[in-house]
Amino acid sequence: LTVYGSLNQSVEDKIDYTENVVKIEGGNHAQFGDYGAQDGDGVATISVEGQQELTANAVAAFTQGE
Repeated sequence: LTVYGSLNQSVEDKIDYTENVVKIEGGNHAQFGDYGAQDGDGVATISVEGQQELTANAVAAFTQGE
């Protein structure tokens, strides 16, 4: 499973597959945790809580085989 924010270009540039990929529109790298701005991140257009909820939902769906 690969989950990434659309504003984290450094990750998107490295993905050369399509299976088990979740792109969170408006998300960035920093908002997957609470560790502040990261080099290369765009400014998120989704809330921290919203991004983390979408991430948790993606992980749950993946682990349940959905």
